[in-house]
Amino acid sequence: MKLDIDPSVFLPGSQIAVGFGWDPCTFKNRPRIHTAIDRAGMGIVRSPIAAEKTAWIDNDAEYCSVFRLFFAGGELRMLHFIRGELDSGALAAALVGAGLEIGAPIGPTGNHGLSVSSNGGNGRHVHYSIILEPGVYNDDLEARLGASWNSDYSANFRAKYGPAFIDQVKQRCITWMNTKVIARHDPYYNGALRFYVNPAVYGL
Repeated sequence: MKLDIDPSVFLPGSQIAVGFGWDPCTFKNRPRIHTAIDRAGMGIVRSPIAAEKTAWIDNDAEYCSVFRLFFAGGELRMLHFIRGELDSGALAAALVGAGLEIGAPIGPTGNHGLSVSSNGGNGRHVHYSIILEPGVYNDDLEARLGASWNSDYSANFRAKYGPAFIDQVKQRCITWMNTKVIARHDPYYNGALRFYVNPAVYGL
């Protein structure tokens, strides 16, 4: 199955501030695995997918607002929006679990929670990740990633990042499959196994 995403409407003109993967730079005293991408810059975030349902969480376990777009076989999750700035239609839909069309406005990038960049500075951004059910989009990922999709680079990460990386992997129950994909147990899904996919794979 091919994931139907329109990257052009998501957040035009924005810049990646923090990438997907091991991040020793943003919090120098607490390097961590960044299972998403931060895009910094002013502008209105628009839905790049046709969401079957949506959800809004004012504060999750890390005190970050979360706007969730659900589609067949997965989810696009975005953090740091400010409730008072959200598009009224998007917020109304999310409060009742309604869907959202491709291109529908969600709201400007926010700083509700920690707002960071690769150099440690503060700024408005959206923190977002794509979570897929195993097996649903494997053909699409195979076409986009090629042989790397089935290659295990965990030994490379262990050699490169050392004990700090291993400790965090164990702490967060993360299994690295390759440079693009993480499989982990997601608390939002009652322990069901999901793939965290680099959003850049889909042009976001």
